Amino acid sequence: MKSETLPPLNSLRAFEAAARHQSFAAAAAELGVTANAISHQVKKLEQHIGTLLFERLPRALVLTTEGRDFLPDVTATFDALRIAAARVAHPQRRHVVAATAPAVFAIGWMLPRLQRFHLENPQIELQLSTARRPVDLEAEGLDAAIRHGRGEWPGLIADHLFGDAILPVCSPSYLSSRPPVRTSHSLLAETLLFSAIAPNDWNDWFAHAGIKQSTGIRRRLNFGNSTLPIQAAVQGLGFALADVNLIEDELRDARPIAPVEEPKMVRGTAWYLTYRPENGSLAPLDAFRQWILRETLRV
Repeated sequence: MKSETLPPLNSLRAFEAAARHQSFAAAAAELGVTANAISHQVKKLEQHIGTLLFERLPRALVLTTEGRDFLPDVTATFDALRIAAARVAHPQRRHVVAATAPAVFAIGWMLPRLQRFHLENPQIELQLSTARRPVDLEAEGLDAAIRHGRGEWPGLIADHLFGDAILPVCSPSYLSSRPPVRTSHSLLAETLLFSAIAPNDWNDWFAHAGIKQSTGIRRRLNFGNSTLPIQAAVQGLGFALADVNLIEDELRDARPIAPVEEPKMVRGTAWYLTYRPENGSLAPLDAFRQWILRETLRV
């Protein structure tokens, strides 16, 4: 090429239109100039790159070999410019959904699934936080909250997700060095992991299994939240009570946690997605709601 500087934009526009129409006159009509102006711009471009782009026949305009080679790159460049201009002029808005959930739910159920949410909803930014106790959605600027209970929160809509199914879990490494745990009653002799969030869960579970704790629990470890007992069980420190819905990935992926073959305790409580009625029709929140409801149906 004669010059390494960029060709004039008007010359490129004239060439692209003339090549597409195979006519200086038709290109001039499209661009709102005269045919002589188109001819002048094409000649200016030919001089810039140092080669003829058209054969000018008496009744026809034909691209040269160099012109045919050059045209696809020019067309692609203009297409890219049009797309970029449209993107700047009409940017795709990113929507934000701010939600909160107890840590045990966020870690055990939501995090393993969030990649699917982002793939299905690339335009939505989910801001997920954790909270130990129910929060005021309006005061905290939140769109939704995962709550655990019986579905009765005045002023909020509560979509049922799934009910509790509580059972003892432990690491196989814990059992490998101890006598087999064959009955519910034998758990009383094991190290039991307690959560301060639900301190009565073990008592309730034993009652559900038909056991009166006349001898009491021999060894216990206490934790300040509901996630640490599960992690302690994974590390082989003892038995924790867990909602089987919140450890299904660990069980399916054969991570070091295994359920004891004992009855699942159904307490009548459940997990719910809650939100204010006036926000229920907002598209980003509805997309999040529909996604989380679909996820509860996955096997």
